[in-house]
Amino acid sequence: MAAGGHLGKFQMAICACVCVVVGVAPQFTEKLHSQRVREGGSARFVARVSGNPAPEVTWYREGLQITSSPDFIISSEDDLRSLTITEVFREDAGKFTARASNTLGQVQCVAELIVERTSISLIVSIRLELLV
Repeated sequence: MAAGGHLGKFQMAICACVCVVVGVAPQFTEKLHSQRVREGGSARFVARVSGNPAPEVTWYREGLQITSSPDFIISSEDDLRSLTITEVFREDAGKFTARASNTLGQVQCVAELIVERTSISLIVSIRLELLV
């Protein structure tokens, strides 16, 4: 080997690449909005969430966890998370929470679902009260 780090006609070069993966705690970039829906209608709560690793979002109604079903559809696409209630009943009213978590933390946002009586249920209720 020649002096000065030369190998014959070729010069030695050292190249190093450093990749840094930065973790980020979850945060909502778009929060839930409260809704007022007529009984029998549908409701959809939507939120956008970011974080690294990608956060897992869990849904709650009045503190009880919701699992996906034909009545409560939970979906996720890219950073968009949603909960759709296909047919709203008065007993569905309350506070809905989306909780996002990853290895670096947890955050939540809350919205309220207000269910209004339909005209028919109001008329039936009035007639029942008159019969009593």
